[in-house]
Amino acid sequence: VTFTGYLNEAEINFWLGKSKAGVCPTPLAIDILPNKTGTYLSANLPVISSFQGDLKAMIEKENIGFYYPPNDVDDFVKCVEKISGDEPLCRQMSENSKKVFHNLFDADIIYSGYAKHIETIAATLKAK
Repeated sequence: VTFTGYLNEAEINFWLGKSKAGVCPTPLAIDILPNKTGTYLSANLPVISSFQGDLKAMIEKENIGFYYPPNDVDDFVKCVEKISGDEPLCRQMSENSKKVFHNLFDADIIYSGYAKHIETIAATLKAK
């Protein structure tokens, strides 16, 4: 496990190419979807996360990685061992991550729908 800290774009791309999974750690019980999620999914990586809410639900529903409770080092280690010790599982989670990225995060796919949504909101506000 490598905890890199801040990386520039070239370093990010290097490490994404060397990784078996991406980690989204947090010491708090928090419900946000960190930006790193999209980066990891774009590289077809499974996600190991302690974030709750949408990310936890996505991990469980789409089988794209593992959730561990905040500050639970033992459970984190078990998640890393599962990913690194089961190549077929890792490949399946990688394929699932690829699909989730394509369906939920890929700008070429989602931006037209997002633009239509914003236009609908603007038209509704303008009509008031």
